[in-house]
Amino acid sequence: MNYASVAEAEALAEAGDAVAQNFVAAAYLSGSGIAADPSRALHWFTAAAEQGHAAAQNDLAMLFAEGAIVPRDDEQAFFWFRAAAQQGLAVACVNVARCYGEGLGTSADLAQRVYWMARAAETGHAQAQNELGVALLRGFGAERDPATAALWFRRSAEQGFPHAQFNLAVCFELGDGVAVDTTEAVRWYERAADQAFPPAMNNLGMCLEMGRGVEANLERAFWLFRGAAAMDFPPAEYNVGRCFERGAGVNANVDEATLWYFKAARVGHEASIAALARLQRADATG
Repeated sequence: MNYASVAEAEALAEAGDAVAQNFVAAAYLSGSGIAADPSRALHWFTAAAEQGHAAAQNDLAMLFAEGAIVPRDDEQAFFWFRAAAQQGLAVACVNVARCYGEGLGTSADLAQRVYWMARAAETGHAQAQNELGVALLRGFGAERDPATAALWFRRSAEQGFPHAQFNLAVCFELGDGVAVDTTEAVRWYERAADQAFPPAMNNLGMCLEMGRGVEANLERAFWLFRGAAAMDFPPAEYNVGRCFERGAGVNANVDEATLWYFKAARVGHEASIAALARLQRADATG
């Protein structure tokens, strides 16, 4: 619905129009077209939610979940998320699933988490499709079903969701739910890496380093590792260290190798801790 002004919408909201109430609430929350006023936002979201407006119910739930405008109340958040989800609002279905997954406002129940994530996935919600795939792949709240997991990853990946593109690539690389196809794995790693998704950049670098599913290219592998490491991804920091230590795709530099191993070791990356210890022993006996 288009309104000439927030004032026009608020007049309709005062008359009981739920769509206008939700519009005005969002305007007061963001300060769009009117001075921000969180208390008025809460008032109008509540009014619209109580009339059954699904988006308002979800937004009101978010206010209770975040606890910025009103005191945090997980039970109220769950109540309103569920009200919106029961009307089929995909994002609310995802939020209900997460409440069940984390035990927020309700008892933790992984089977219910899967049920609500599936409700959202079936509407085409890419993130829900990926999370449903993860649950089915790992057997969290449902019987493990790698083949169906891969199907959900593909549906999400084809919408451009990088986490799913990465997960689908891993399925193809390992043959989990699909036949092993390293070329297809590389194709999906590429698509996720193009979106600067660090795990995909790191795994694509590994494929390029070893010539798995693609012609070996040590220089490109190094720069993929370096790009992911710049986003503080410990496995990539370790791989940058390896490249510097071995001179793979970059000039050998033990000091740089030590620096990158240290970065990953600080957060408990075991291979980096071992590499640092090895370099220290070599230096001591050097």
